Amino acid sequence: MENLIPVISKLQDVFQTAGERETFKLPQIVVVGAQSCGKSSVLENIVGRDFLPRGTGIVTRVPLMINLKCISSSHQDPKIQAEEWATFRHQPTKVYENFEDVKREIVRRTEELTGKNKGISDQEIVLTIFSPYVVNLTMVDLPGMTKVPVGDQPKDIEHQLRRLVMSYIQNPNSVILSVSSATNDIANSESLKIAKEVDPRGERTLAVLTKLDLMDKGTSAQDLLSGSGGIKVKLGIVGVVNRGQQDIINNVPIREALQHEKNFFKVHYPTVCHHCGTAYLSRILNVILLDKIRDALPKLQQRIKKKRAETVDNLERLGEPLGDSTEKGLRILATLTSFADSFNYSISGGATYGIQNLPQGLPLDAGSQIFLLFSRDFGRLLQSMDALSGLTRDAILREIRNTVGPRPVLFVPDRAFESLVKKQIHRLEMPSVECVNKVHDKLKKILRQCLNAQDVDRFPSLKDHMNKVALKFVDDCLPDALSMVKNLISIELAYINTDHPSFEGLSSLQEATSTTNASPDVLNDLLDTIDDDDDVDDFNVVEDDERGQKGGFSSFFNFTKRTDEAKTTTTTTTTINATNPNGFVEEERVKPKRTRSRETTAAQQNKDMQIRVVEKLISSYFGIVRQTILDSVPKTITHFLVNKLQKDLSKHLVGTLYKQDLFDSLLSEDPEIERQRVESRQLLESMDKAIAIISEIDDTADF
Repeated sequence: MENLIPVISKLQDVFQTAGERETFKLPQIVVVGAQSCGKSSVLENIVGRDFLPRGTGIVTRVPLMINLKCISSSHQDPKIQAEEWATFRHQPTKVYENFEDVKREIVRRTEELTGKNKGISDQEIVLTIFSPYVVNLTMVDLPGMTKVPVGDQPKDIEHQLRRLVMSYIQNPNSVILSVSSATNDIANSESLKIAKEVDPRGERTLAVLTKLDLMDKGTSAQDLLSGSGGIKVKLGIVGVVNRGQQDIINNVPIREALQHEKNFFKVHYPTVCHHCGTAYLSRILNVILLDKIRDALPKLQQRIKKKRAETVDNLERLGEPLGDSTEKGLRILATLTSFADSFNYSISGGATYGIQNLPQGLPLDAGSQIFLLFSRDFGRLLQSMDALSGLTRDAILREIRNTVGPRPVLFVPDRAFESLVKKQIHRLEMPSVECVNKVHDKLKKILRQCLNAQDVDRFPSLKDHMNKVALKFVDDCLPDALSMVKNLISIELAYINTDHPSFEGLSSLQEATSTTNASPDVLNDLLDTIDDDDDVDDFNVVEDDERGQKGGFSSFFNFTKRTDEAKTTTTTTTTINATNPNGFVEEERVKPKRTRSRETTAAQQNKDMQIRVVEKLISSYFGIVRQTILDSVPKTITHFLVNKLQKDLSKHLVGTLYKQDLFDSLLSEDPEIERQRVESRQLLESMDKAIAIISEIDDTADF
């Protein structure tokens, strides 16, 4: 069991060198106390040597880690003549046999780390003392806590000290050695107060009561030392008696002072003397530390192995420096191909092909994102577009008048219909172009995600060039896609196909005329206004097959004059047979009687019928074109953008970047990568050392 403490000391050296002290919370004893509470004297009594600097104010201004190693009195090192000696981590080859030199080196190193302005630092001084008179221990002496800055100390010295102390005692594997003076009320002890913050149950706090020999006459610490004083620390309260200031001035040996301490407790505290004094404190600290190490070591082994595995993975990610031109060329080719393949997997979905071990962070839902742009954004936008948006009654009538010129209106001219429906079809161009741009932007985002998923961070130049080439390739594909989409609209505008099977031309007109609520006399007046000679054409509804052969808007109605009736002096008019779904039939010929009101009504109903027919025809034809665009635009975008990238991205990347004169510049490493590689190698070496140190533990050790 005793060899566990040296193992922890070695591990502390390894982790400190590797910069992993905060990662691995090792068991250690942390000494906490206010200024002038006797903390340094307690440590010197435990070591048995006078080696700590003394003075006024804050003398200890950096954490001082003290490793005590018990050695045989007949050590085998011929270069060392002294029975006891010390070494510092920052001077690993220098041996200090004179402890006055140790004291001076602590002062020098402290000023080197903190300056001479009484400031503090969190950088440790690590001192190892070899002696046959000590027990194996590891202790950290922290600066004494104070509230008021003295001299040129920083104004926030109290907060600096608190942060430093908390950084050590928050370690759950640390044992808090709380030092308090018996001459002050222990209920106001700063060390016990701060220890309670991180250890409220006192499970890892050991209280040390100093200056018992300086208490006022008539007072006693018997209750505290016997555990009935109300101070809840499960590791106990130990009383000690240090050398007085006069003893230090007179250079009274510590071993002589320890004998005086022993006699003091026998006389003044005979009932608790067996668990008081420096000797008892050293033994109990040794036992407590061993228990802590035994409990922490299994988990510590697991964490070291886990850290080593992570370091190996990190080194594999960082890779080894590349060699000749051939190796560099292979690396570039593999990277370019992997990038293009990753894009294809993202669009098509790697799971579809059972692809294994895809790069992390690959957007495998890219294809579905593009589909949503087609169906949700583009599809819903077009479906929500009103075929008659922006067309008022006045605008429709104005268009009809403008397209017929000086001629009278015969129902609805086809040129008015074509002019109006083309304006509405042209509205489909903007959302179609917007859909192209959205897919274009989405593809660029997918390419960036695929590139970030590649293992190219160590080659920033290669990554930058791949990004630029890929994005430019997408931009180069964009004009063709935009041009084709605009052509789709132009194609629809070029020819208005009223012969389309889904176009509801005649039925729309029939519906419009059937909803005008026109009386026979009104329609008679309407027809009379058309015939300049008061002669009425006897119009016949052209059958569907005949209309289909003639085509065009004018084929909806075919007016023919009967020559036998053209010479008659009577004027024919036609009434509506409401029960005949085919349109108009001739029922009687009468001489109309015109009035001003009937003329006005007929003209207004004529306008209403014209507007309704136009609206019906535009809605029908616009719906046909909209459905065509809904189908054609996604296909166009997929062909000119998505499929183009999937097919030609790899070839374009290789053709642009796979050039021997670019190999060196493309594969130049970021200096940060090289720094990380060096640090990872050092960390791996440290983890291997830590594993080797733990393996030195005697197999019979029970932990």
